[in-house]
Amino acid sequence: RSSAASDVYKRQLGKLSAALDIPMEELLTMTVEQRLAPDGKPKDHSYLEKDLPASLQKALDKYIQGEKNHVSYMDCLWGELYGAINSNQWSNAITLEQADYLRAKYLY
Repeated sequence: RSSAASDVYKRQLGKLSAALDIPMEELLTMTVEQRLAPDGKPKDHSYLEKDLPASLQKALDKYIQGEKNHVSYMDCLWGELYGAINSNQWSNAITLEQADYLRAKYLY
């Protein structure tokens, strides 16, 4: 680095250190939290549950509510959700990735 660039870098770090009230030495040793997996997708996979088709969302909501209420017909709700996931996957309303995520999270 050139000395001019180095001076700018040091000034910026100094400002950041002061703003965060963190000693510059500690600031330099901090690591950045990685929010993306190596494949470039978010580590938090909850995005796979967004904007689901209405029929699938309805089956999912019923299943979740059934679990909360400890209903005796969970096997029926399981089957409804399983069928809704499959039918929406095969009609290309959701991706294989979404289908696999939903199955793993709720059914298996």
